[in-house]
Amino acid sequence: MLTEITKQLQGRAEGSSAALIMDMYMNNSGLMSSFTQTRSREDLVIYDFNIKIELPTSSNTLKKIRLIPTFRTDNEYNGDNTQGIARMKTAQWDTEMMAPLGDGKDYFHVELDYGLKTDLDELAYIFNDRLQYLEFPEGASLTYTKENDIYTLHIPTTYIDPDTKEITPFREDQVIAI
Repeated sequence: MLTEITKQLQGRAEGSSAALIMDMYMNNSGLMSSFTQTRSREDLVIYDFNIKIELPTSSNTLKKIRLIPTFRTDNEYNGDNTQGIARMKTAQWDTEMMAPLGDGKDYFHVELDYGLKTDLDELAYIFNDRLQYLEFPEGASLTYTKENDIYTLHIPTTYIDPDTKEITPFREDQVIAI
């Protein structure tokens, strides 16, 4: 169980995970609130997702440790899925899959295995291979087409690098998550 939780947190480390809360419970008296511990996402990454739990040193009847992962709820993430079921797809940047649209700009075209909810503020989120959210420069945005119930997402050729904040072109063979 602990291994599964750490795998889930590790998979979300650069994305939506925020922290891991650890509550300890005694046999009869319930929660030992003075021993509750929290590990931030940064702590988990630094220690390669090895979770150090400081146990009480006094005599006690420790019954269980409850691990509670918490996740971001800002504009990039939605914890209760009120915006639809999240689906992921990875793609490898391929200049042969680029073509201009009606605006004359080139886009990378990715055929999706599922439909899109087109009534949202954002059609999809694009992440790099480190699962960092990629924003697009002013005047560039995702768009889509639908033919015979098949959606194709059109991705601009440049993004704002999350580390440097510079406008950066996608590279050949660069992996992205959609």
